[in-house]
Amino acid sequence: MMKYINGFMLAVVLVITGCGVPQEEHDAAVAQLQADRAEVESMLSGKIADLESIVKSEKAKGKSIRLQLESAERKLRESQKKAISAAKDAAKVKAQVTSLERDVSRAESAADRVKDQLSAVQEQLTTTESERDGLQRRLDMLVNNMSGLANSGSLPEPGASDMMDAGAEAMIVSGDNADLEFLPASEKARVLLERMKAK
Repeated sequence: MMKYINGFMLAVVLVITGCGVPQEEHDAAVAQLQADRAEVESMLSGKIADLESIVKSEKAKGKSIRLQLESAERKLRESQKKAISAAKDAAKVKAQVTSLERDVSRAESAADRVKDQLSAVQEQLTTTESERDGLQRRLDMLVNNMSGLANSGSLPEPGASDMMDAGAEAMIVSGDNADLEFLPASEKARVLLERMKAK
């Protein structure tokens, strides 16, 4: 390209000066210059067209890259929002889990207390049932003794009065016979027997 430009400049100088050059040579030089100029213009026009095509292609690439960048930035912002939301949800879930763990701990403590209370109640019930069974046995002995006494019409054997007294005391304590508490044992037994027969 520099060769064409240098030749073109030399020809221009020769045309301008025109000193000592015949007309034919002058015309030939002018024609050559015009041809060279046309060739250079054509070549430059082609290169310019190529460059314009490259520029358009690069602009299109740049636009595509810019759109991709904008899309990536948009996705990044959305991902950041989702990550922040997920972190908040995770914090809420963690707080809920902590609260549930506290509730479970309180419920377990309450269950332990109830178990302890139930165990104490069961122990008390066992003791009460044992006392009731003892009173029931004494009452049965009293009833049997009084029935035997009523059938035989004789006094109870030695030692039987103690059981009768114990049975009578049991009936007085366990029934509605509190009014007999201060009567003699034999009188208590008689009244109780009469009341049992009346029932």
